[in-house]
Amino acid sequence: MYISGSARFQLPTTGVSGSAEVQAGPHQAESLVQAVDFPDFVDGLIKGTFKANVDASVRQMEAYADLMQGVSKPADDFAHRTVADALAARHPRDDA
Repeated sequence: MYISGSARFQLPTTGVSGSAEVQAGPHQAESLVQAVDFPDFVDGLIKGTFKANVDASVRQMEAYADLMQGVSKPADDFAHRTVADALAARHPRDDA
């Protein structure tokens, strides 16, 4: 019997300790480890994770370079590329 606080739980005592499923468990786990080439699995997992991190970093650096290239251009170039003439006509400059 297991007692936790005021609750009581009765653990099963029949058919568990000698059951075939419980006894076969370690053998099934061992056959699974043998079926999966664990060193190759771990090797592939580490290499795949590293490659994914490197690829993501490269894409991030490329996006940052594009951002810096766009920001470093003169304001007039930016305005001509991004602001439509109709929108610019509605907001004339104050110093003109």
